[in-house]
Amino acid sequence: MEFNCWRLVASAKPVLRCHAKHNHTEAKSAKYNDADGLEKEVLLAEGAKVMLTHNLWTSKGLVNGAQGVVKKIWFDQGSNSRSHPAVVFVEFDGYSGPEIPAWEGISPSWVPIVPAVAQWETKAGKQLTHTQLPLMMAWGITIHKSQGLTLEKVAVELGDKDFSAGLSFVAISWVKTLKG
Repeated sequence: MEFNCWRLVASAKPVLRCHAKHNHTEAKSAKYNDADGLEKEVLLAEGAKVMLTHNLWTSKGLVNGAQGVVKKIWFDQGSNSRSHPAVVFVEFDGYSGPEIPAWEGISPSWVPIVPAVAQWETKAGKQLTHTQLPLMMAWGITIHKSQGLTLEKVAVELGDKDFSAGLSFVAISWVKTLKG
């Protein structure tokens, strides 16, 4: 997370803090897993490298772990909230779906990402919701988030010992070449 924040600041672009919307205080304090993997806060800027955290359209490459670059952030007209974008347009690596109709300032290859809603029920039967963009910054990602990816280059920060047996091997096994 620290590396991602450093890269975001270094981009010198305005940074948007997207806070999740909740229907109840219990939903606000929910853990990441309870909220279907949606973050409590997502930091974004145009030009930021991001990762999709939900499967949106698997046959077209919009899967959990797909990476891309934020191209444009749009808000609802008349909305006074600057922390809840209506749409974030992302150019994803490997997206093979249809292109959107061309709009002024929007490339047909950009994918519109809208907030997702996670719903769950407490043990007491209360219905809770958490609404957030299914995105996270991805200049730096965890080894677990890199699973299944094939990458050109990686920089791996190895500590004194593996958090789990074989984790270092997993980290370097996703690179195409030893030089990468």
